[in-house]
Amino acid sequence: MDYVEVRNSTDFANTGMRYCCYGTPTSPVHSATNDLLVLFRSFYRGGRGFQAKAKAINPSRNGQWSEWGDWTECSATCGGCGLKRRSRKCFNEINNTKINNDENGQNNNGNEDDELICLGVDTETQVCAREPCPGLCSKPISEEGECQGLLSLLKGIRCQKQKIIQEECHQTCCSGFVLNKQLGICVENNF
Repeated sequence: MDYVEVRNSTDFANTGMRYCCYGTPTSPVHSATNDLLVLFRSFYRGGRGFQAKAKAINPSRNGQWSEWGDWTECSATCGGCGLKRRSRKCFNEINNTKINNDENGQNNNGNEDDELICLGVDTETQVCAREPCPGLCSKPISEEGECQGLLSLLKGIRCQKQKIIQEECHQTCCSGFVLNKQLGICVENNF
């Protein structure tokens, strides 16, 4: 299989991100250092090959992250269904430039030359409201009563009947979550 591997960390001995088939990156790939290693691997003869664009970044465009902002309110009240977010800004202390990123982390100031480069993400998301939701749970119960069928002919014999009732409980979790009974909260179902 053909692929392009990008090694952009401080240790080039580690395997980098691999892109194959039609899986091209949707946002720029930046290096954590002044170096970036790109490996092109093709097993297909007579193919179109690879195409990549590289651009050196002016050091004055190196940005720093601000502190994280406050978390937003949780979008749900129970069951592990909720999400909360917080964000931070990319800025440059030298020229006090700030950029505005859209929800994909892309510069939306309108001018590519204004773009500052900060490694990492500008938004974090976290699951919240992990307490189970109130709902109805099935509970099996046994009742003693008169026997049915042939056993009803025998006088004085009582039979056990299994019955399932619905009662209020706090064990309901959202799709993709299960109740961890030890912790008493909804956790991701990793199965």
